[in-house]
Amino acid sequence: EDFNVEDRVLSYQITSRFGREIFDGVDIMGKLGMHKWQANWKNTVAGTDGSSGNTGLLYGLGFDFRMSDAMRTGIEYTRYTLEDGGYEVDVDTIDFTASLMF
Repeated sequence: EDFNVEDRVLSYQITSRFGREIFDGVDIMGKLGMHKWQANWKNTVAGTDGSSGNTGLLYGLGFDFRMSDAMRTGIEYTRYTLEDGGYEVDVDTIDFTASLMF
């Protein structure tokens, strides 16, 4: 049986970031929070679709690098959990960040 599904997910999040300097200008960062999500999917073979939504957990780990007193850059890994009845998905992301301090 062919099974081809397209998902579209929209998520709003509230997180707390915390960190610790491990080298001069390099911080290890943790992230923990909740996100409100809505998913819409379509089975392109069967021609069926549906939607689901709930609140889920997110957590992550990353590194921030100080480029100057006013600028930082970083890389983060985040895992989002999406569970609502029969819809259960974990979404893993890698984000590249840039921050300006003022």
